[in-house]
Amino acid sequence: MVHKYSAKKTKKYFNSLAEDYFLAYAPRDEIFFRLILPKYKEKNSGKITTLDFGCGGGALLLKMLERGIKAKGIEKHDELFKLAQKRLEKSGFDKANIIKGSIKELDSLPKNSFDFIILMGVLQYLSPQQRSQLYIKVYRLLKPNGHMVATF
Repeated sequence: MVHKYSAKKTKKYFNSLAEDYFLAYAPRDEIFFRLILPKYKEKNSGKITTLDFGCGGGALLLKMLERGIKAKGIEKHDELFKLAQKRLEKSGFDKANIIKGSIKELDSLPKNSFDFIILMGVLQYLSPQQRSQLYIKVYRLLKPNGHMVATF
């Protein structure tokens, strides 16, 4: 079954479940920390930089910051953005690590600035046109040999 994209329905959906979002086990965290990151560290040294686009309530972002990864998140849904800010502040991290917005806010970030851009659980909520725009911006932001980690 194919669902037609609706920005209004998507916003309503995510704002309605903000308090419970990623409070339980999230396989995306394990995918990144147990499967992807160790392989990357085998071949690369130094500080790792990540951008979690569509960071939701900030659970993965917080885990990255706690592990010493230089991480930023972007979230467009009001309630999830507020929840992510609260989580970071409560844990002693700067809430400025989370940017309020979506695709257009990527233009404000420096070119070639991330080793990883994470798009887990995001792409299915974007229209085909938005996905195309996003891929172009992701390419601009990734460092040479950087990686986009995405699920659909």
